[in-house]
Amino acid sequence: MTSTLQVHPPPSGGEHRFTVEDFYNMVPAGLLEEDSRVELLEGHVIPMAPIGPEHHWILRDLLEAFVIQEHGRFQTEPGRSLPIPYHNVPEPDLMLCRPGAVNRRKHVRPEGVLLVIEIADSTLERDLGVKANIYREAKIPEYWVVDVQHRCLHIFGLVEDLYEKALVSAGKVSPKALPGVEIDVDLLFGGDEA
Repeated sequence: MTSTLQVHPPPSGGEHRFTVEDFYNMVPAGLLEEDSRVELLEGHVIPMAPIGPEHHWILRDLLEAFVIQEHGRFQTEPGRSLPIPYHNVPEPDLMLCRPGAVNRRKHVRPEGVLLVIEIADSTLERDLGVKANIYREAKIPEYWVVDVQHRCLHIFGLVEDLYEKALVSAGKVSPKALPGVEIDVDLLFGGDEA
């Protein structure tokens, strides 16, 4: 069965924004390669930045630190799409999800997510701006941006409908929903400097 892309006309006088459905139909329609490194943000298909060695290193450290602390309380999910109706499919570096929120047949839904993490070496402005707004509107309870250049962690916590922001450059941090699950910020930016 083939799928075709249906381009919906923009609302009166506005620019066209792709929907989540449009985005997932782009590969079958031949508009994107299956392994294209892109994400859908505010209805626009955006190329993802190349991943540098420190980005990989930090992601590996975070993944290892969270996985050993799961104990059935959450699932650690690297590199998964997060469809957010109607115009967003970000590809966060890491998500912590509620047990059972992830399976092999469907994407995780925003209500199944406890924490989203982006690692920003060249995408800081987008991660702190557009993506923070997308995750806030989706009611993601907590969002962390690992700021590689400034060696700190931007923490956004949902309070009512707004994100309160904190900046952490040392010590240990825990996701609000998972007390006792700790990440050592000093070690995150330490390690192999060669």
